[in-house]
Amino acid sequence: MSLIRLFEVLLAAAMPVVALVVSARLLLSAGRAVARRRAGAALMALLGVGGMLLAMAAVLGPAFLHGLGQGGAEGWQALLLLAGPVMIIFGSGLALWRLAQALDRRGAPGN
Repeated sequence: MSLIRLFEVLLAAAMPVVALVVSARLLLSAGRAVARRRAGAALMALLGVGGMLLAMAAVLGPAFLHGLGQGGAEGWQALLLLAGPVMIIFGSGLALWRLAQALDRRGAPGN
């Protein structure tokens, strides 16, 4: 297995992991908001989970249909094809992680 193919597989495997971790963090934030009786914050966190799942479906579906599936692009082409979806998923994951932190900070006791 070439180094490019290994990097491609690691990036493709990291996207669902990032989505799962960020969704779990948002669900934790939603649970904390419900415990503090903050319905707006809980709704924002749940909408963030939906947004992350929608981003995964919207980005990975066309990427695999276009050439990352069976017999698709090889070498640098496949890596470049994967770079766009990776940036979208990682960027939205970072933004939603920061949203969960802000929701937790805003409703914390003592603020």
